[in-house]
Amino acid sequence: MGKRGQMKLSFGMIFSIFLIIIFIAFAFFAINKFISTQRTVQYHQFIQDLQGDIDKMWKEQQSSQAVSYSIPSSIKQVCLTRSCGDLGMEFNCYSNSDNIVFNSTRKVFDSAFISHLDIDRTVGGNRRMKCFEVVDGKVDFMLIKTYGVTNVVIASPN
Repeated sequence: MGKRGQMKLSFGMIFSIFLIIIFIAFAFFAINKFISTQRTVQYHQFIQDLQGDIDKMWKEQQSSQAVSYSIPSSIKQVCLTRSCGDLGMEFNCYSNSDNIVFNSTRKVFDSAFISHLDIDRTVGGNRRMKCFEVVDGKVDFMLIKTYGVTNVVIASPN
């Protein structure tokens, strides 16, 4: 009879350990999914805020404004380009007409199109793109609208 009791206890312990492992694995999965969702929301919020600030600036006659945006820390650079299609496989181009791309270490973020942007003056000369460094999860720009010019230029803040 003593052996049978030990067998039930062993099975109960093994089953408990198995359940604990499943709960811990599920917790890690849920936390990872939450963090991934947070990065995606932060990325979309950045695009929306940048477009909103450019739209406000575009409606004015002349203005300049320093702006700072929070961005997922896995993004190392925010780059503005004349045509996303010319960049090759280096960046994740959603459409050839997109003018903003991201250099990321972990998750690949899609390119986007920002309207009312003077991309030729922003990039300058015959360069393909102009990149801005992300420092501590923030990217800083200077938005400039010159009198008599239709679109907004994005420049380095310094």
